[in-house]
Amino acid sequence: NSGALTTLNLSGTGDGNFTVTAGALTTAVVDTLALNLSGFTHTGNAMTIDTDYTTINLDSSGTASTISEISIAGATTLNVTGDAKATFTASTVTALKTVTVTNTAGFQMDNISATTTFTGGAGADGVTLANATETTIAMGAGDDTVVYGGATSTTAGKVGAVSGGDGKDTIT
Repeated sequence: NSGALTTLNLSGTGDGNFTVTAGALTTAVVDTLALNLSGFTHTGNAMTIDTDYTTINLDSSGTASTISEISIAGATTLNVTGDAKATFTASTVTALKTVTVTNTAGFQMDNISATTTFTGGAGADGVTLANATETTIAMGAGDDTVVYGGATSTTAGKVGAVSGGDGKDTIT
């Protein structure tokens, strides 16, 4: 619990509830978190990042990392870098508007909301989309996977689109 936490480095194995708070201050001191993963696996209960963090800069380097049941409910921006695959499962990302991936090994995430724009990188990225996607999903290079939650939106001005990019892509 720190009002000044800007960087969190994780490796190894975690299990159970894990919460990162920005100090429960009336007015947040920081709104950006650098989350650096290297061979980190979190299973079991939720890993929750405080809603005061609106930007998450995720770096997955060295060895692939997986976080199951992650909540970054306050984040509007997620930037993914590094050279090792990162995987988020059972994601809660209700405020997320933009995901930008430059990670060379790929990024996997489920529960992409209908209003989130996703720009993939050179690695093997994967997303599971919500029903009625309203934005652009550009997977980038690499052998990517897109799983539709349902048809894209048909609302004028909010019609979503998916672009597979270079590589052998799978869209289901």
